[in-house]
Amino acid sequence: MFEEKVDIITGGTSGIGLATAELLAKEGMHVVIASRNSEKGEEALSILRKWSPRSLFIKTDVTNSQDVKNLVSQTYSTFGKIDVGFNNAANTEASSSATHEFKEEDFDHLINVTLKSVWLCMKYQLQVMTKQNSGVIVNTSSMDAILCSAGTGVYILVTN
Repeated sequence: MFEEKVDIITGGTSGIGLATAELLAKEGMHVVIASRNSEKGEEALSILRKWSPRSLFIKTDVTNSQDVKNLVSQTYSTFGKIDVGFNNAANTEASSSATHEFKEEDFDHLINVTLKSVWLCMKYQLQVMTKQNSGVIVNTSSMDAILCSAGTGVYILVTN
């Protein structure tokens, strides 16, 4: 079912992203993982290549339009298609500060990772998927969008 399909996973070097990448690689999918962290990317890629030898890691800052465009372009030029875009990148490190202590630059970064990155990924993924007349996009959300945890007021504001 997944054999020879191509999936881009942002935030694919840990957590939900890596678990999904492993599952899909085991099912024969070509997985392209994206992250800012090259070391974690190469480690994750070595795991994925056990099942899916053509899988790739592409260093990507999902808040940067050119990086996201490159991610989609490089994936398409390598495989000739994109079947799935799993937009899963997140930034929860700065989200635990109390609202009144939250720094403006942290808020801007949180908005960029949580919202802008999803839009950028969809923008470029849809350009390919529209041309090929097929494709699926999955965007991860947080439980915090519906269930508030203490000290996550700003993160919840952004995820709602």
